[in-house]
Formats: sequence, C-alpha cells, structure tokens
Amino acid sequence: MQPDLCRRAGFSSKVRNFGPLVSITMAMAIAQHLMLRLRDGRVLARSVAERRVLARVVLSCSRDASLLAFRAADTHLPLLVALQVRLALEFARRVESGLRQRLRLAVGFAPAHAVPVEERRHLVHTFWYVLRQEQRHECSADPLYEASNLPDLLGLRVVVPGAHQAVAALLPRVGRGELWKLFGAGDLDGPVNWSLLGDAAAAALALPSVAGRSGEALLARAAALRVADGQQGLLQTASVLGVSRSALWRTRSMAQGVPAQLVQAVALQLRVRSRLLAASPGPGAAGTSRQEAPAPGR
Repeated sequence: MQPDLCRRAGFSSKVRNFGPLVSITMAMAIAQHLMLRLRDGRVLARSVAERRVLARVVLSCSRDASLLAFRAADTHLPLLVALQVRLALEFARRVESGLRQRLRLAVGFAPAHAVPVEERRHLVHTFWYVLRQEQRHECSADPLYEASNLPDLLGLRVVVPGAHQAVAALLPRVGRGELWKLFGAGDLDGPVNWSLLGDAAAAALALPSVAGRSGEALLARAAALRVADGQQGLLQTASVLGVSRSALWRTRSMAQGVPAQLVQAVALQLRVRSRLLAASPGPGAAGTSRQEAPAPGR
C-alpha cells in the first residue's frame, strides 16, 4: 500500500562484544527486546505527523510478521521482535535508515541494544513493558498510541497486512479487552464528534492528513465517506475533510471498493477520538454535530 521505506543505507546499529556463552543464549532466544535512540538523546517524534511516519517506517520494515510490539516514548524506541539476534539487529538498522530518511534526522542513532527474551513469562512481561512506556517515562504526549502498534492490534489502523499475526501466534492469551484498557477510552458506544472524521481517516492509514492527491489520501477520504454515509450529508463531510464538494463527489466512485477492514478502522478511530478528545478545546470543536456512527465490531 505504500513504497518501501526500508532501503538499507548507512546502518549504525552494532552488537556488543558478547562472550561465547551469551552469544549462544541470544541465538536460542524466542525474541529480542531492542532499544533505539538518537546519539544526542533528542525526542524521536515530536508531532502527530512524525509519530505516524515513525509507525509507518517500523511497520513497513516488519513485513515478515515478526513484530510483537513497539512504542516510542520520549527519547527511546523500544521494539519487541520474534527474531534471532542477527536478524533483529538487521531489522533495527532498517528502521534506523527509514527514520533518518523520512524524519530527516540531523543526527544518527546510538548503537542499538538487543536483550534476548528466552521464556514465555519474560516475553509477556516485555510485551506489556514496551506498550506501557508512557507510564515508565511519565509522558502523555501520545494518548492515542500513534507511535506504537496498539492501533494495528486493535484494528484501528491498516498500514500493512497481518500486523497482528506475531502477537496472535506467540501471545494468544493477550486479549483485546486488556489492550483496549491501555486507551482508557471506556464505552465507545455513544455519540461521535464528526469534526474528528478527517483525522480519524488519516490515522487509520498513518497519514499526516487526508489532503492531497496521493492514492492513500484518496483512499482515506473514500473510507471516511463510507463511515459518514447515511449520517452526514456530502457537504458536511466535505467540510470536515477539508476538501471541496466536487472533489468528494469524485471520490464516491471509490467508496464502494474500500476494504471493509479500513472502513471499520476509520469508524473505530472516530469513536476513540470522540471519547478521548471531544471534550478538549480545538479548532472546529464548537458547534460540532454529534450523532451515532456505524458501530464497528470490537
């Protein structure tokens, strides 16, 4: 769905000089806990747009369905991958390369650290440790978990196919109910704030916005149109998406071909945002129409 973001260039990750016994242990591990950070310790992704770029890069680099968890918080990017150490560090290098290119980072990455995960209990602990980074670092800049794979695990984002497969295979007891609790969103069955539809559609594809003529921007607008169908008029929908009525009318021809998974992701994003963000002041929040949105399956 998107161009390859993982061209291998200028890698900086390194393996520490482990002894033979530790190296054998790492080779037998069921997963690796990776930690990436920039050399000068600056925040990796400082805006919503940058957090979505970060997510796209990590997800694009994990097409082999080995990714279990990632969550950028503050200056660190921890990742949990079901790979042996050599492949895990190659994955880390691809992520670094993609982030340098897409975020135009002025500094390079410090050597990546890999900690072997050798048993199931350790795997479960590390999985939740990665996703709960905001608690450890006491930061709340990303309440919607844009810079993590939580949206992919819950069906709120559709960037690469099978983004949940590794968790389903290796952590089958991790339930959706436990994952939903991380949002703290509570009951999603309520009125929605339609002014958030454009951002919900962009978030479902990890795009900065639904503006533009790219294929993915058109797809996001078409999915938003499907979600709003029967709930909002074309003029209202065009207004909240920031496009002209004629442009949205042309998008209607695509609407019926939008994958159901993406339509559901946009609807879920809209409900989560309405629950968490509707009370927050922001552009266009006043006088927003609040109606029922199609209820997606959870």
